[in-house]
Amino acid sequence: MIKFIIFLSIFLLTKSTPLVISPTTHLFIDSLNRERFFHGVNIIMKRHPYYPITDHFDPLLSFHEIDMQNFEAWGLNIIRLGTQWPGYEPIQGQYNETYLDILEEIVNQSGQHNIYTLLDFHQDILNEKFCGEGIPSWAVKEPSEAWAFPRPVQLTPYKLNSEGLPSEEDCNTHGWAAYYFAYETAAAFQNLYDNVEGVQDNFGEFWRRVAERFDTNDYVMGYELINEPFAGNVITNPLRLTPTYADHYNLMPMYDYLNDYIRKNDTNHLVFFQSVTWDDMIPVGFSHPPGGEQYGNRSVLSYHYNEQVNFNLDWQVKARFNDRNRLQCGSMCTEFGSCPSSQKEFDDMESQMNVFDEYLESWIGWSSKLFGNYTGDCGTLYDNNGVLNMRVVEKLSRTYAQAVAGRTQSMKYDNVTKNFSLVYSICGECQGETEIYLNEDVHYENGFDVTVDGSVEWYQPKKNRVHLKRKESSKDGDLVKISISRKSNRANDEMNYLGEKAKITKIIN
Repeated sequence: MIKFIIFLSIFLLTKSTPLVISPTTHLFIDSLNRERFFHGVNIIMKRHPYYPITDHFDPLLSFHEIDMQNFEAWGLNIIRLGTQWPGYEPIQGQYNETYLDILEEIVNQSGQHNIYTLLDFHQDILNEKFCGEGIPSWAVKEPSEAWAFPRPVQLTPYKLNSEGLPSEEDCNTHGWAAYYFAYETAAAFQNLYDNVEGVQDNFGEFWRRVAERFDTNDYVMGYELINEPFAGNVITNPLRLTPTYADHYNLMPMYDYLNDYIRKNDTNHLVFFQSVTWDDMIPVGFSHPPGGEQYGNRSVLSYHYNEQVNFNLDWQVKARFNDRNRLQCGSMCTEFGSCPSSQKEFDDMESQMNVFDEYLESWIGWSSKLFGNYTGDCGTLYDNNGVLNMRVVEKLSRTYAQAVAGRTQSMKYDNVTKNFSLVYSICGECQGETEIYLNEDVHYENGFDVTVDGSVEWYQPKKNRVHLKRKESSKDGDLVKISISRKSNRANDEMNYLGEKAKITKIIN
């Protein structure tokens, strides 16, 4: 009862925002007190103009009305949209409001297709001076002569063009991730964390202005403070390579600081925060969510999984699951997968999504398209020739509950049999209906069967959607079990049976 009163108080205080984090389950909760689950992909344009094409469809570079229609049809209900500091403040103190206008238009159009947006400040190696992207060039301290980029990764410094940038050819000399260990890159990160020359103040002002623009936008899920932050200057202090050390001494103070800037204008939307990328199976080094315990219901621990770098997804998700319980916040995997092509990679992708279901975890895959990026990227939904990869669509477009008017016990989907099951308990304070997405054209071409055990009844409001509504006789705590299965095609089943029988007969003979 006490937990319910606490939750109700938090819910009433934040009723103007579409989503909060439950203090008991640590799952996303909407304004109807339903649990929400999200599947989506990244929309990140890392270089100028820092936003995708929006006025026409392009298989490699757009996020257009056609893309949004496809996403909705495929059951993708969230995008992680690159919100780039150089796009908004290319010159210190001069803000390009047109840039936010374009992002706002993307957010609002996506919302019309039932797609939430997570606004993500995306960086890889911090700046173009270091063969990457991220903060504006004016926010980077000039390199010292003795440690000119990319020393010590390479002893011979790169020649710079008139804009002070290395050539793409030189950048390709090494894998892009190696440049994190160039002294100037590591030092620039540390300058950001130490607020050298007020650069963290500038970063905070960037986020304050973004939050001011999107404060009342119900299509925005929240703000991801920084993508894949590096540990800082690990050359002057190698202890920073220790995962929990960098989290505690560099990232947590900055996150508290940035949260203060955001909360000046937006006290409602969620703030997403990441640890260094090699925490993997150990607890993150944070002692509280950004801004302290009072913001736990508006904070989400973000993490990534790359099968080429990280060890074991099940162990990692369990570690983040324990972290969110300890920090009393939410969690979400905001990047996983990397353009599968072999059968093993497709199987791994499916296994990863099964793990997310097991922990009732929402996810955002990397990346929907190529978007002209340079730091080791590729397009997931379309190949480099612009051809739609239907095998990827088939994997991403899986059956799942997007909203549960209760408290979810389990959710499972088998991509081979197409069988789906959901178990949840009805909660008295929940309003609205449970909403399940399924792709009829891809997975249930012959139709589907629904079996319900519990005090609810199902109906289909439109294609690709199954809804459950409570019966008048239902009570708080009643258990609901629903299963969805593919209708069999009797003619095909008979043909398959005869074919298998013929094979067996041939083997016997």
